[in-house]
Amino acid sequence: MTRHLLLALFLISGSLHGASVVSPTTPLPPLLKDPEEPIVFPADAGVIDVTKPPYNAKGDGKTDDSDAIQKAFDDHPSNNRIIYLPNGTYLVSHQIEFGLSRRMHPGMKIDGRDGKHQRLTILQGQTRDKTIIKLVDNCPEFQQAGINEKEKDIGRPIVRGVVWTGENVAQHFRNAIRNLTVDTGKGNPGAAGVQFNASNQGCMHAVKIVSGDGQGGIGLDIGFTGDSGPAVVRHLEVIGFDYGIWASNLNSFTVWDVQLKGQKKAGIRSPFEVLMLHRVRSDNTVPALSIGNRWSSFVTLIDAELLGGSPDQPAILVDGKPNEKHLFARNVKVGGYGLTVKSTADEKLNAKGDLDEYSYGPIIKAFPDCVPRTLNLPVKDAPAVPWGDPTKDWSNVITHGAVGDGKNDDTAAVQKAIDSGAKVVYFPGGKQYRCTQLILRANVQRLIACEAYLNAEILVQDGKAPAVVIERFMPTWDQGDKGVKIRQQSKRALIVRDINGWIYQEESGDIFVDDVVGALHMRKPGASVWCRYLNYESSPGPSLTNDGGNLWIMGSKIEHPEPQVELLNGSRTEILGAMWYAGFGDVVIKPGIRIVDSAVTLVGHRQHSFGSGRWKNWIEVVRKGEKFLWTDWALDFLSTATQADLDAVKKLKKP
Repeated sequence: MTRHLLLALFLISGSLHGASVVSPTTPLPPLLKDPEEPIVFPADAGVIDVTKPPYNAKGDGKTDDSDAIQKAFDDHPSNNRIIYLPNGTYLVSHQIEFGLSRRMHPGMKIDGRDGKHQRLTILQGQTRDKTIIKLVDNCPEFQQAGINEKEKDIGRPIVRGVVWTGENVAQHFRNAIRNLTVDTGKGNPGAAGVQFNASNQGCMHAVKIVSGDGQGGIGLDIGFTGDSGPAVVRHLEVIGFDYGIWASNLNSFTVWDVQLKGQKKAGIRSPFEVLMLHRVRSDNTVPALSIGNRWSSFVTLIDAELLGGSPDQPAILVDGKPNEKHLFARNVKVGGYGLTVKSTADEKLNAKGDLDEYSYGPIIKAFPDCVPRTLNLPVKDAPAVPWGDPTKDWSNVITHGAVGDGKNDDTAAVQKAIDSGAKVVYFPGGKQYRCTQLILRANVQRLIACEAYLNAEILVQDGKAPAVVIERFMPTWDQGDKGVKIRQQSKRALIVRDINGWIYQEESGDIFVDDVVGALHMRKPGASVWCRYLNYESSPGPSLTNDGGNLWIMGSKIEHPEPQVELLNGSRTEILGAMWYAGFGDVVIKPGIRIVDSAVTLVGHRQHSFGSGRWKNWIEVVRKGEKFLWTDWALDFLSTATQADLDAVKKLKKP
């Protein structure tokens, strides 16, 4: 063990200039688009339609709908409800605020310290391109511009979001914005499209943010408050503004399928943030990604096209030393830029051309025969599952006898709905459903809770649909309920998204995890799971196990002091970007990550402690009885894989 600790120290001191491998990249697949079919709910689904009484928003592009939309939020603060906007152009002259509005409740103290007034809120459009929230031109509320005096060291613009979702302490659970466009209009230099904040589980999905005249400081602002995140942004397009995305806060974000165009200063700015980026396409003359200059930035960038650059600009600008700034990039295609990576600290860290793999910091090999490359597991997207016709394909559990009062057992009624022949089974929002064991089978291809509360064990068994989606719910924790447990017991694909719950892989069917808080346990050797943001923080741990399977994770967050990860028995795992919270008081000696006889890539990992606590023996690798320990608070790149492991992974890519 001592020999391998010394080896690690040697690698740290000997590779501070990073590792850059430059070669042709794998073509980036087309970015996923917003589904063509509209997102429409049944009339009895419990959604709050702002065009219906008592709100009566017009959506005609002429009437000021600010008060109508805001009243819907005010009437349903932190209540796990969907505020729904059908297709239309909703003209606004004031900021739209999640929860209780400061504007419409003058003099009322809203305690932002606990975030209780701005959480459990969902803003939902019908289609991304046809549901538009548009700021009036030359709006007085959005004229203040310039640089924020308190953050002038990082050049943060003064901005005000057209949509604002809450600030301060990380208690903004499950906030979401889906399937709409935010247009900041013309003549609004102080506008940001969206200031988004969610905690642990929450997302922006299929959103476009556009400036009518290119003005405005920031398109998507996820750095406007100190505790923004951890959360998800997926399928985003930003056109115009000084910065497309601004990320600078304590917590982390996982962002994927992003298109950026027409920014004046940078596509993405990350002065200090744990930021995980997958499939970014930037068309800009300015840097696509600007990292630093505060301590400490961790950015992981996988599969990107950074095009349209100027020869006098780098595609990626890193302002800071390797022990303060952390960048890992893989499969990055660059066009037009003079440099791909420019370091202000050391020109030896600069890189040109397309990047196969690049690490700004040290590459650590657990054992001498490990290779300084990632496993590069094949990445698979979840199969598309039709939304369906709510008038024909959807079945309401209430009509089959469910009560949804949080007291009665709704198991029999929900099972009747599942076995009714419907393709979509839904739980109307604003209710709490308690079930014991449900069996997902027959025709069902989607189980959706319309943001309701659900407690159940769900067995996913074989059925007529080749893939099934379970989405949009959270459990209650009262009356001794034990949350949600989902067991994959089929050979068909399972997609789990936007939920709180535990997932167990007990059969060979693929699993796709997207914006989930809870746990993942892989128990079927040879099976595969792909995760885009998994918050595995359930207690007691471990809450992430891979026993002989193939696991790919882009973006994760962990807390609780127990050991949290076990990767065992020839499993293959990539965890790309992670934020570990040590919010406890004591140093934990037991390792947070335990790897036994398995091939693993870990990149972009960081610990943050709110006190004295941390995982001292953070990572333990055991191979044929030999041990390697990693104890530092940061990890740029750790490989436990041999060349034979990489050769075996290549065979996985064959049809």
